[in-house]
This record gives sequence, structure tokens and C-alpha cells, in this order.
Amino acid sequence: MASKSHARFQVLYLRRWAYLYAGIALCAMSPPLAKGAEGPEPALNWNRFLEVQSPVWNALPQNWTEAPFLGNGMLGIQLYQIDEQTLQVDVGRGDAQEHRLPVKGRMNDRCRLPVGRFLLHTAGRLRGCSLRLSLYDATLEGILHTDRGPVSLKAYVHAEAMAILIESRPEGPANSIHWEWRPLPAINPRWTNKPDRMNKATALNPDPVLEQIGEVSVCIQGLLAGGETATAWQVVAEPTGNSTLIASVAHSHPYSEARHTAVDDVLMAAATRPDVLYATHLNWWHAYYPKSFVSLPDPYWESFYWMQMYKLASATRGNGMLLDNQGPWLQPTIWPGAWWNLNVQLSYWPLYTSNRHSLAESLVHALRTNRAALIHAVPETYRHDSAALGRETGQHLWGQTITEPGTEQAETGHLPWALHNVWLHYRHTLDESMLREVIYPLLRRAINYYLHFLQPDAQGVLHLPATWSPEYRDIGPDCSYDLALIRWGCQTLIESNSLLGMRDPLLATWNDTLQRLAQIPTDETGILIAKGVPLTYGHRHYSHLLALYPLYLINRDMEGAEALMRTSLEHWLGLEQVGNGRFTVYSLTGAASIAAAFGDGNGAISHLNRIRPRLFPNTLYGEASPLVPVIESPLSAAQTLHDMLIQSWGDKIRVFPAMPAEWKEAVFDSLSAEGGYLISARREKGLTRWVRVRSLSGNPVTLIPGFASPAQTDASMADRLQQEAGSDACILHLNAGEEIILWSGERPASFETTPVSGIHPSGSPFGLP
Repeated sequence: MASKSHARFQVLYLRRWAYLYAGIALCAMSPPLAKGAEGPEPALNWNRFLEVQSPVWNALPQNWTEAPFLGNGMLGIQLYQIDEQTLQVDVGRGDAQEHRLPVKGRMNDRCRLPVGRFLLHTAGRLRGCSLRLSLYDATLEGILHTDRGPVSLKAYVHAEAMAILIESRPEGPANSIHWEWRPLPAINPRWTNKPDRMNKATALNPDPVLEQIGEVSVCIQGLLAGGETATAWQVVAEPTGNSTLIASVAHSHPYSEARHTAVDDVLMAAATRPDVLYATHLNWWHAYYPKSFVSLPDPYWESFYWMQMYKLASATRGNGMLLDNQGPWLQPTIWPGAWWNLNVQLSYWPLYTSNRHSLAESLVHALRTNRAALIHAVPETYRHDSAALGRETGQHLWGQTITEPGTEQAETGHLPWALHNVWLHYRHTLDESMLREVIYPLLRRAINYYLHFLQPDAQGVLHLPATWSPEYRDIGPDCSYDLALIRWGCQTLIESNSLLGMRDPLLATWNDTLQRLAQIPTDETGILIAKGVPLTYGHRHYSHLLALYPLYLINRDMEGAEALMRTSLEHWLGLEQVGNGRFTVYSLTGAASIAAAFGDGNGAISHLNRIRPRLFPNTLYGEASPLVPVIESPLSAAQTLHDMLIQSWGDKIRVFPAMPAEWKEAVFDSLSAEGGYLISARREKGLTRWVRVRSLSGNPVTLIPGFASPAQTDASMADRLQQEAGSDACILHLNAGEEIILWSGERPASFETTPVSGIHPSGSPFGLP
């Protein structure tokens, strides 16, 4: 007999599926997107454009580094061969995690937990494949070749429903397939790779239990902390031998609701006409891509960029998982959660400029709804007015309590750095609720924690006791990482106080702190780790350079800043092979973005090109031994490409600010800029040809278009354009909803955002082509 809670869940799920059905009709009736409002002009054929970006597999992938991946921001799968008659489908769920409270001395007790895998067994021996991962349709489709004939395959993770669907069509009666479920124990993935890390005093969660509910099979992974993860599946077979695996994974805590939820999802998917179910999936993805458009003259980087846009929408959603180190594709790893000393921040960066803000809501939601965990992260003495983030947390941000400045490995900067991401989100969308409910109250607490420890010297200069610059061996006072975040935090609180019309009693304190705070320490090698702590060995983090990027506290508009940047960057890069080993991919993308911040496009592409040999065929990336995936590094490379195309820090929008000399052409549409603007532009023959600016805010903006001659516009918009004498800067006065098109020289015949032509003679370089 169903429980009351089960009945309630059934109502909720029926309602959700009803929304999916309604979505088909609504999408069919919707008019085309308005030019310049939400995405590129209708002249762009998205299906054709993304077809050449889509990776193909003409050889069977052998592990996660080669496997195609699919996801919907919560569920994720990867598919690869494990023997001559078996394909393995790894299954993950983003919020399936441990819920026991962290204990001092243990690493990440609230870690992600593995789910299991499906095995597709073929009667014939696998001889190869012809598979394509369609980015536009978010579908893997093609043929498995066996010695008994072909097996057609189509797999997708539904964009909105929690359902995995894999259709198989064997050709011939002797060419059958069958599915098998292999659960994994719900234990810390860190222990899988490093059993010596297991805390012997930690009780293990119960072994998985299999149940049958009608025609649906269920695997239940119970948790000692309460709740469960449940995987439900059903194989819908046809007399022809064709079949469809329908599966779902659900997680619940503290109650054991997951089994009902997963079964409901499978039953609803099975009861829905396949074409209707697939149409709602396509609806979501076909609406996702036109939020913005980028086309580059380098086929490698153009395909890479669109793989990252696909990856982001597969890995997180506004109502989905917090994008941690793995995304929904969990593998045995020493990093089974969210790391806040760099990883989470980098993963979310591309979403702001690409105008895909709705996906970034998952970070905002995590910070908004887990304030108790952030307060608990500081020592008890400071919880009345302070908050922080530990280095690693689970999905609900519970982690270890940080130590006080002046103690060994005190890490204090992770919360303000995470809030810088939310500040970027606010600056692009001007969503005041985000400023009022998340940024202001949490940043106030984060800066309060610093204020407890700042001490004046004899001259009244405020100094910070020793803190840890992430992962650097030596600590010292006036850590550059923390000083940059204190300065940015105080500036942002002062500005936010004004924007919100508040009279915060701490306003005078923040102003005083800005006036008296110690300067970021430097010497002849550039920016130091901390006062008296020079950078002397290879260090993969660039946290000591946050003032250069992404905070732009030291920037190209300041006298002497470029020389300091070049000295700091060259010294850091020069130590790559000294000490603790080579740089990571995110080190090189960081170097590229720092170069781009100062207009050095050649330097940016040089650093960026160094990561190409280190990316896997599916654009994933891994570190450590044994190798484990980390998602942030390739995603940060997408942001580097944004930094080369457009920058909007410091109340100025810079178009093509850091283009390599060999990139003579490029085009983008509806990239988002701080202040509430959508920018489109085309570059031809090494010069900006035209720029379109659409204002969502109605505020004046300074645009640096990079034209070779003074900007021109239509006579009807001439009063909106103010050209600065002796400068290529333009001040635009647009009302909310208005747009203006500027050009240089002869008026272009067209302002369509069509792709850079003829650069993909062989299709995508990714997959196993």
C-alpha cells in the first residue's frame, strides 16, 4: 500500500510530466526569436552548424577518457567497451552523496557516492562502431558493428525528465542483445583509488539491495545517515528484437523516498509515446543553443568551444546539481565533491559571458539555501557575524571548519571568491534579488571574518596574519590571495550598499579598510605569495595573481600594471618544472586569460595551445595517479576564449580585446556584458567590421569597439552615440530594449551573424574519428 508521501510524490510527478506535454504545444506556437533579443539572427542554421562540431566515434571507446557523455544537469552517463561482447554504461546522479557530518581529521565525509553501471551484452563479438554525438540534439546515435551483424543504437538523457533512454535495434535473429545491472557500493570514491585513505573507524553503508516493483527493477543503496539512492529500470522489448532501456536514478535524505521517485519516473517515461518524449527533449536543447553564438577561424577551438557549451548544459541546470569536480559523470576519484579553492569558480565562469545565466543559478541556489553550513564553517567564536567555505564540501556545502588566520594552512578566501562568481552573475543580469539575498549578506559575513584578524602597524596600515595561498607550501602574512579578496569584497559591499539604498553601520569600516589595507606584496619577480614569501617553485595555482585576473584590481588601464603582470606571469611560468611538477591545464588557461586581460592575444593563444595535447578525445581532462577526471579545466578554456573575444570589466566593454594575429576573422552574437548588455560583432581581415549593442538596462555604457576609424551608425541612432575625441571609445546612451549597430568605414552589406566559412573540411577533431 502506497504511503501518503508516495501519493504526494505521484501528484508532483504527474504535474511535472504534464508540463512536458504542454511544452510541446507551447514551443510549436512560439514565434521566432526577435533579432538581437535572445540569440542570433534566423539566417543561422543551428542544425547544420553544430553538425560539423559534433564528435564521431569510428572506433569503440575503451574508458571514460574516450567515452561520449550525456547528461541533464543531474543524471549522467558514459558508454564504452569493456570486453569483446560488452559495452558499459556508467550511471551517475549529481546529488547522490553521503550525509554524515564531517569530522575533523577526515577528508570530505559528505562526498559524492557512486551508483552503478548497465552492461549491454551483444551476442556477436564487437568489431567497431559508427557513432555520432549530436550536440544539437544531445543524442548519441549510430551502429555497433558485430560479427553477427549491426546493432543500431540511440541514447539520450532526457533534458527535463529524470530518464535515461537507450534504444537498440539488432539486425537479424542471431544478433540479440541483453542488459545487466551492476550496482556499486555506496562508499567514498576516494577509497576506491586509495584504500589506505579509508578511515577504519567509519562504518560502511549497507550493500545494495535489489527489488522488483511490477515490471520495474529497483536497486536501493541505503545510507546509514538516513535516506537512499535508488536506480530503477525497465527494458521495453518488442517482438522484432528491438528494445529500449528506460532508467532513472533518484536520491533522498533523510527519508527513503528515492525508490518511489525513480520508479515513478520510469513508469511515466514508459507510458509516454516515444516520439512525444523525444520531442520535449529536443525542444529544450534547440532552445538552449541560440542564447549566444561564437564562430572562430580555428576549427579546433571552435569545435572545442561548442563541446564545452554542450558539456555545461549536460552537467548543471538552474534547478540541478552544483557543478562540482566531476559533474554527473562520477568516477573513482580523490576529489569526490566540490572544491572551492579554484575548481567550482572556474567551472561556472563561461556561463556568464555566454548568456547562459540560467544554468549558473545552481551555484546561486547552493549559496542561498545553505547559509547554515557557511556559518558553521567558521570557528564557533565568530559564527554570530561571519561565514566561510571549507576547501571541499558536498552538494549542501557542509565541510570542515576552517582554521583562524595565523594558524597552519588557514584558508579564508574561498567564500568571497565564490561570491565573486555570483557578483559576475548579478552584473550580467542586474537581478537585484541576487544582490540583496545572496551577495550582500554572505559577503558581509565573509569580510567580517577577515576584519576580526586585521591588525594595524605603527603607521596604521592594516595587516593580515599568515594565511594559506591555495596549495602553496609556505604561508605568510599579507597573503596576496586574501588581500585581493578583502579589497574586492570591501569595494563590492560599498557599491552594493549604494545600489540597495542601505545605510549599513559597517560602511565606514569598509571605507577605512580600503584606505589602510596593506598593498599586495611584490618584489623584482612580481607579485609574491605573501609578505616575505616569494614564489620559488612550480605552483599550479594562480591564486596569488587574482588581483590581475579575474578581479582586475591591477589592470591594463593603470600605469605600470602591464610590466608587473608580465614580470609576475613570466616568473610563475618559468618555475613550471621546479618543485612539485608540471602545470595543470587550468594553470595554462589562467596564464592565457591573464595575458588576454592585458590585450596580449598572441600570448593568450600560445598558452592555450599548450593544453591541446593534454585534453582527451571527448574534451574531458584528468589528473593524479591513477588518473581521475576534473571538469573545471576544459571549461575554463572556454572562458579564455571569451576573454579574447570580449571583456566588460571596469564599466567598459572591449570588443576583440585580445585577438591573436593569425585570427583575422571571428564573429559572435549575443554575448553578455557586465551592466546588462548583449553584444554582437564581426571581425574581418584583422579588424572589427561592425558591433551591435543591445541594452537590457538603459544605463549609459562605454564601448571600445577596436575600429580602424571613427564609429558610424544610422542617422536615426546618431543621438545615441557620443564619440570621445582622440579615442576609439564610444559612449552609448540607449534606453532599455534599444539596440545600436556601429561600423567603421563603408557600411557593411549585412549584419548577419553567419559562421566563419570553410574551416571544417574534416568535421570535428574530437571523438575517435
